Amino acid sequence: MLVLIHRLLTLLICSTALLVVGAPAQAQLALAPLSGLQLTRLDVLHNVPPGLTLEQVQSGQAGAFVQASGLQISHTHWYRAMWLRLHVKAAPDQRLATDRAVLVFRKSYLDDLRLYTPSEVANQPWAVQSAGDFVRPAAWPVRSLYPTFLLPPVQRVAALEGQSMVLYLQMNHVAPVVLGVNLGDSKDSLDRDALTVLIYGLGLGAILISALLSTALAWLYRDVIYAWYGMYATAALLACASHSGIAHHVLWPVAGPWPGTATFCFL
Repeated sequence: MLVLIHRLLTLLICSTALLVVGAPAQAQLALAPLSGLQLTRLDVLHNVPPGLTLEQVQSGQAGAFVQASGLQISHTHWYRAMWLRLHVKAAPDQRLATDRAVLVFRKSYLDDLRLYTPSEVANQPWAVQSAGDFVRPAAWPVRSLYPTFLLPPVQRVAALEGQSMVLYLQMNHVAPVVLGVNLGDSKDSLDRDALTVLIYGLGLGAILISALLSTALAWLYRDVIYAWYGMYATAALLACASHSGIAHHVLWPVAGPWPGTATFCFL
């Protein structure tokens, strides 16, 4: 009975979290209404060596960018890097902007992401923001459940007088992955993270209660079956926390391969 309850709770957590995270992005331009920025074009450069610099990518040494047909990008190569070139523009009603735009990648096991934005001073190096499993969560540009980057203020983009600002994103990930590009407002992103943590917290708390109950019954009845189930529920609890990204921020806020591989260790 306890096993059935636990499996139902795990299924409920995963299915509900997918609804909160959202379905894959559709093939359309993205708009962040509260920040006044819009994504007008997205180009992709697949299957390049992970050690390339921004200058090499800009000069075309790694190949030519291809315009993406949507906001969902598939990275299909092992031990290779992928680059995105994003064209952002001020929306027509950008004067009503009250928030800061963010770029969010709603996956909790991406190795290394770097966003390059032009410097405000001419002939200066591009500003770099880093996030992912190989970066400590405390060093992320935005404290979020998923890799999140701050985009330039809308006033700076609007100063280009109708021209798009070009940004580059480098993704180094050891395994194939499907990546959804999400442009949004920082407040909405924070609210969505809070709702995700709440739903995961309710489910993880229920699994924790079942693990503690099984451990107590094992001690009370001296039954090894309850002890084994308590260990099983604890491992499932850690696996769900790792897969959701919560463990990376709470249990082991470190940089390296462990945050991305911990889920498989506890399965």
